[in-house]
Order: sequence, then structure tokens, then C-alpha cells
Amino acid sequence: MKRIILSGIKHSGKSTVGWALASQLGLYFADLDDLILRDADGFDSVRDIYRIQANEGKDFVLSLGGGTIENQAALELLNREDVSTYYLDADEKALFNRIARGGIPPFLEGENPKEKFGILYEKRSELYRNWASVIIDTRGKTPAKITEEIAVKISQT
Repeated sequence: MKRIILSGIKHSGKSTVGWALASQLGLYFADLDDLILRDADGFDSVRDIYRIQANEGKDFVLSLGGGTIENQAALELLNREDVSTYYLDADEKALFNRIARGGIPPFLEGENPKEKFGILYEKRSELYRNWASVIIDTRGKTPAKITEEIAVKISQT
């Protein structure tokens, strides 16, 4: 069974790589941020993760939202033996630049968005490193290269 979770900080490439990986492996793909935005009942990552996990026997690639790592209830649903977790570890400066190009999001607004992001990056990257079963260094790699690296690791397990 292939149940693959891609995690990482905002703009680390989870959705892009997740879609490509799912296509390459012939698996269902879900982006948790998209599911939450489409959900008429409002924001509830735990409910959306449960819906995906409830499809027993269905293989999938799931891209988590950047803040999922701080949601203990969501992580408990994801901590299963049949799930492989990958952390897309990206450069802090590159991530901030990607975020800033799209406009500073509300969680970084204020006096010094770059400093706020730095604090968030340090906190979340440590949490992701401790949680994920595999860490993928994305620095200097294209989404295609990252996808291939993960596909190789999956084939080795």
C-alpha cells in the first residue's frame, strides 16, 4: 500500500511535487489546503484528513498545509504504519521570497514579516524534521528532480 504524505513549510513545493508524484505513480492526489478551502463546512484539517484516511485500501499522495505540523489531532491521524511521511526541506530565504512574491499573508503581516517568517521557519522546520520519516533536501532541485528522488525512495521500501 502506498500512502504518501508530503509536508513542509508554505511554498516548499508540496502541491507541485505531490501532483507530479501521484501522476507518476498512478495514485490519487489530495491537497489539504485545497480541501479545506472547498469545504463548505469551514476549516477543519482533522476532518479532511479523516475523510482521506477513511478510504481504506486506497493509495494516495497527500500534500499537507504548512501549519498542519502544529495540529496534534491531525498528526495523530497521520501517524499510521501504512503512511510514509516526507518533509520537503527548503531554504528559508528562498521560501520567504516565494511567499513575498505572492503578497505577505495575514499570518506574517505587521512590522517585520521576514523576521516573523524566520521564527516560524525555525519552529516548524524542527517539528517537521522530528516528525517525518524521510527528509528531502530541495535546495537547488527542480520539482521534477524532487519527484524522482521521492519515487526512488518509495521503490526502495
